[in-house]
Amino acid sequence: LRFRLVKTRYLLGKEAEAEQDFSVVVAGLEPEAVGERILELQRYLRTIDRLDAAAHYLEDYVRRNPDRLSVARELAEIYLARDQAAAINPLVESLKIDQASSDEIADLSGFLIQEGFLESAQVLLVQRIKAVPESFDLGLMLVEVYGELGDEGQVATFASRMGELADTPERYSRWIASAVVANTK
Repeated sequence: LRFRLVKTRYLLGKEAEAEQDFSVVVAGLEPEAVGERILELQRYLRTIDRLDAAAHYLEDYVRRNPDRLSVARELAEIYLARDQAAAINPLVESLKIDQASSDEIADLSGFLIQEGFLESAQVLLVQRIKAVPESFDLGLMLVEVYGELGDEGQVATFASRMGELADTPERYSRWIASAVVANTK
């Protein structure tokens, strides 16, 4: 019931009261339950166009959970919506991707590439490929990032490395396509 009150107060523009009530809602909860409430609240705040408040909660959440790449992506989306693109690179640098799945890394990297944050995508991809060199799909993404950045030496290096992993006809086709795209940028 009090959580509904928090939402209502945000809707009415009573931010200070809403923050106080939210503190009461999460007091005594386990960290995982607090995280769930934060995510639920920020998603609600985004629906009522309270991006500033949503960003505040997400920044705190990502600071405490730097391995949650999907949440970091949501925060990056808010930064873009608020014309705070300069905050994206430091956000990416603060992330811990050791335990993240390749799909999570691919999703965030793809978003960053799409939005033009090639260096940030490069940071994530290089970090993962150093840890897991056989990451074929991520390696292809990195080849394309290097192509977009105009780094011919790295394109050649990583295209060659990924070519060694192209062990099926489907992978071979994707590798060729990626290398061609990267070399025509």
